[in-house]
Amino acid sequence: MPDGEMEELSRILRKIEPGLGETEAEVEDEEERQARARLELLMTLSNLPPVTRNTCRFSTWEGRKRALGVCRDFLEDPEHHFLTLAGGPGLGKTHLALAMAWEWIEGRRSQALYYQVESFLDELRCRYRRWQADYEGWENDPYGLLDFAKRVPFLVLDDLGAEKGTEWAVAKLDELVDHRYLNRLKTVFTTNLRLEDLPPRIADRISSGIVLVLSGKSRRPVKGEVIHEATTCKSDVETRYEASQ
Repeated sequence: MPDGEMEELSRILRKIEPGLGETEAEVEDEEERQARARLELLMTLSNLPPVTRNTCRFSTWEGRKRALGVCRDFLEDPEHHFLTLAGGPGLGKTHLALAMAWEWIEGRRSQALYYQVESFLDELRCRYRRWQADYEGWENDPYGLLDFAKRVPFLVLDDLGAEKGTEWAVAKLDELVDHRYLNRLKTVFTTNLRLEDLPPRIADRISSGIVLVLSGKSRRPVKGEVIHEATTCKSDVETRYEASQ
C-alpha cells in the first residue's frame, strides 16, 4: 500500500478509534478541545447576551430563595415543561430565565435559545421581507428560525405581552407555543402581564405549566443621576435615567 494511502487510513482509524496511534494525553486533549468547541457553538447559537454568563446566574440571585428553588427544580422536572415568571418590572424575571438557560447549556451541553418576544417577531418579519425579495442564504430563511425555536430543547421567551399584538404576531406566537406544548419541550416565559391579559390560546397553554408570580419592590438599580434644573415654572423638573433591564 502506498505511503499516502497508509497515512490516510491511519488518520481515519484515529478518528474512529482515538486511542489508536495516539497517547492517552493526546486523546484527552482532543476531547477537551472538542468539548470547548461544542460549548462555544452552543453559546453562539443560544442568542444569550454574553455578559449575562457571569451576571445572571443562580449564584448571583439576590431575591427570594423560593423563586430560586422553583427555577432550579424546573430544570429537572420531568412532568412540567412550561414555566412562566410573572410580575412587575425589575423583580428579576429575566435574571432567573437567563440563569436557567446558562445552567441548561453548561450543565447538559444541550441547545438553548433566548429571545425577547418582540425581537424574535421583528427578526421573523425582516427575514420574510428579505425572503420575498429573493435574497438567498440560510440567514434570510424565516422558516429556519421559526423551526429552530419550535424544536430547540430549551427556549426562553422574554417579555411576553410587550410585543405589538397584530394578528400575524399572535398567529406566529400561537404556532410556536402550541408546537412546544404538544411536544412537551422545556419553555420559559417572562411577562409583566396577568395571564388573563394574554391571548386566550397562549394563556391556556401557559396555565397548564408552572406559573411563578414574583412580588415586591423593583430590584433594578438606578445608575443614572437625578437632575433638578431651575426653570421658569413654579416647580422643578426632575429627569431620571434608569438602567434598562
